Amino acid sequence: MELVHPHICIASILGRLDYWVDVPAVSYACSGVQTVPDVLPIRIEFENSEFFKADKLMSPAAPYPAETLLETATVEGFRKFVEIVSPGRVRVHFDLPACAWWFLSRHEESRIEKRDSHGRFLCSYSTLPPELYDQPLVTRWFERVEDLVRKISGLPVRAPMVGTAPIAVTHDVDLLRKFPLFSPRCLVRSYREGRLGECLKVWFRRQKDPYDALDALTHLHDETGIPGTWFLMGGGTHPSDADYTLSDHRLAPLGTRLDCDTFGLHGSYDSYLDAKKIYHEAVSLAEALKQRVKPIIRQHYLRLDIPNTWLAQSEAGFTVDASGGFADRCGFRHGWTGAFRPYSPLTGRELPMTEIPLNAMDMTLSRYERLDPESAYKRMQTLHANSLSRHGGVFTILWHNTLNDRVVHGDMYDVFDSFVRNTSARFVKLDTI
Repeated sequence: MELVHPHICIASILGRLDYWVDVPAVSYACSGVQTVPDVLPIRIEFENSEFFKADKLMSPAAPYPAETLLETATVEGFRKFVEIVSPGRVRVHFDLPACAWWFLSRHEESRIEKRDSHGRFLCSYSTLPPELYDQPLVTRWFERVEDLVRKISGLPVRAPMVGTAPIAVTHDVDLLRKFPLFSPRCLVRSYREGRLGECLKVWFRRQKDPYDALDALTHLHDETGIPGTWFLMGGGTHPSDADYTLSDHRLAPLGTRLDCDTFGLHGSYDSYLDAKKIYHEAVSLAEALKQRVKPIIRQHYLRLDIPNTWLAQSEAGFTVDASGGFADRCGFRHGWTGAFRPYSPLTGRELPMTEIPLNAMDMTLSRYERLDPESAYKRMQTLHANSLSRHGGVFTILWHNTLNDRVVHGDMYDVFDSFVRNTSARFVKLDTI
């Protein structure tokens, strides 16, 4: 019996659960789902926290305190909330549907107006403590329910998970020049940073620009056989957008990866709410790469306004988004490991999209979490271990070529190299998840 699908949809959860008017519980009827002789139809009743009442929905708060959310994700903790009412009937004193909804829909983001200078909702703005996002809590809750169903059905409970989750390696190509040629602004900045000599060497071809490191990344993929997913910009006029065109010779190293890797659109800075802009950028990218582009997108600066960005992407013809990570903290923004189907509270319907959340990004580790290379490596190992799931878990990482600027980032660039070389995990491309 499979209660959890890798591409879980919020609407499908609530569509099979009915809140009772006169009983403070939700009924989940599981009869007929397992063709095993002498297995009784079962009924699981979840506590009704009244989260979906209009007054409760106006609040950004989660249905339960952080301590309860963490406790119910563990095997021993979940058992404390289970009451056997009768054979085949179980009551769980925890409103799992409401909690799953809260995480997967990012409910609080529609109730909290605060955003950073890039219009992003940061983990630090959440009503929950940041450490709760280090675990895919929704995934764990559904694993606990599966264990419960198996136990009361007389089926063997699954053994503890072993092994490692697959890893999806991704690269956003934002900038290719640290020192734009003969730029007065670059000259002044380099002088202030004490890097004027380096700038002049790059300008007069005595030294390679530190951002011009795509050849090093592609060599790593060639040497190890690791597949990758690359996101390239197809336009954009904002100062934060790409400093290259799709005919730039510095993109040449990617030519060796066109037939073995996945290429998607890196939506420009101002495109995250503009379906037409996304569409035209996608057309430009497809023409430049001779149509070898998948309908998969990640927004620049992780500018994801839920659900409006998903709606714009879907209107532009995209079926997969990979922007679902916090810019300021690595982990599980949606409480889920692997892919899931987004839901729009604006339309009340499932979107024709798949979200593959981002779990770890180099700039997050270096700039926001302020970790040294050794600590960053250990944090990635921990998050990778937490990504393991019975049903389609995956650990998605993002590494930029700009980390090759060792004056700014030190040895952080080497963290990626060490991590992918020293793991026994299987590597996957985003479009195969």
